Amino acid sequence: GRMTGWGQDGPLAHVAGHDLNYLALSGVLSLAARDGQAPIPPPTVLGDGGGALGLAFGLMAAVFAASRTGKGCVIDCSILDVAASLGGIALAARATGMLDAPSPFHDSPFYDVYACADGRHVTVGALEPQFYALMLDKLGLTDVDPKAQYDRAAWPGLKTRLRALFLSEPSAHWRALLEGSDACFAPVLSLDEAAAHSHNAARGVYRRRPDGELDAAGAPHFLPID
Repeated sequence: GRMTGWGQDGPLAHVAGHDLNYLALSGVLSLAARDGQAPIPPPTVLGDGGGALGLAFGLMAAVFAASRTGKGCVIDCSILDVAASLGGIALAARATGMLDAPSPFHDSPFYDVYACADGRHVTVGALEPQFYALMLDKLGLTDVDPKAQYDRAAWPGLKTRLRALFLSEPSAHWRALLEGSDACFAPVLSLDEAAAHSHNAARGVYRRRPDGELDAAGAPHFLPID
């Protein structure tokens, strides 16, 4: 298999680049912009990581095909190509008018990051109606009609209310109220906090190296079949 940034052919095939460049040219990076601001570079190598997974998948598929046909192939895995493929959900959203118009992913009050009174942040992602209704109920917003979730004209006002509401209490308050429910909530944690979180600890998501530094344990998990 051959994994490159731009691919085996095309005008940029022999040009240098890095993760951020591939995401930029794929169009995916533009989706990280909002309110006329510049896109935010991802905090991890999404393109490189996605490209590696694409190559691994391609190799397994090629081995399977060879076992059936007796013919091999060369895997041309471009990081840019894989990034574009991972953006498929954005293309589907755009086709239904959910991306270029006021978007649930950029503009809605029910899919965002909110600041709390202690300077920490929390996330909500209640895209589905049943989760949105539960979120409103737990936050005490009984005057908001959950059936009007996709009334885009009401989004700015409700987002302003939610910003003020989350700012009124520390993150611990919101965690006690929402974490573990189907309101689609999670706190924004540091890496050390993430390693210590009960869910991540139970699944062994992180581990300590012999030198004491934090490391990801790796995924997926391979479970035995009883």
